[in-house]
Amino acid sequence: MSLEDALSKALQFYDANHLHPVANDAAAQSMGYAGANNGASLSTLAALKYYGLVDRVGNGKLAASKDLETYRYAPSATERKKILRKWLLNPQIFEEIYQKYDGHLPSDAAVKYDLIQMGFIPDKAEICVKTFKDSISFVDAKAGDDEAIFSQGEYYSPAETPEIKEPKHTIAVQGQTHQPPSLSTETDRIPVRLQGGRRAWLEIPIPFYSSDKEIIKKQIELLITDDDDKPS
Repeated sequence: MSLEDALSKALQFYDANHLHPVANDAAAQSMGYAGANNGASLSTLAALKYYGLVDRVGNGKLAASKDLETYRYAPSATERKKILRKWLLNPQIFEEIYQKYDGHLPSDAAVKYDLIQMGFIPDKAEICVKTFKDSISFVDAKAGDDEAIFSQGEYYSPAETPEIKEPKHTIAVQGQTHQPPSLSTETDRIPVRLQGGRRAWLEIPIPFYSSDKEIIKKQIELLITDDDDKPS
């Protein structure tokens, strides 16, 4: 979800709840969804958290971020632009793209290639590129005469744009494993037993560093979960 679309939903959420923490279902309903457990609402709630538009509060509750309230009522366009640019780079993948290209965004094919090398499935990489560029355009439009987030020059010339070879991926369904991924690093797949006889898997790259563990922990914190724990 682009920042523009996520912000529109977040403002709906804020107008209904202000800064009060509410359960995931109530949060989803205030944005026009029937509840929090369908694909559309789960994606929206996750996007709002990635951008930093909402905060997770306590057990299974969400609240609008203070930045969202500041944006809603800020009398200064400069203050709103500052917040928008902060939100734009809150998703880790967007920040990595920004840092890598240092203000000079390359061709879509070049960014897609880099995302695939980072482990994205090709069609999801394409969606990510479009979402990022749409979000940049939104922020730049709000920034007016201020310096743009990226200059839109070609980082690679057409002759230099790398050929994109789509990697194969692993899909495990009821114990059946399809074609393994083509990865540049060795991985170790670790089963984790959950309540109710369920199981999750952690696919860990080798080597695995302390900084990697912190990134994974932060990612798990962003997951939307069912509030009702059921005993095994």
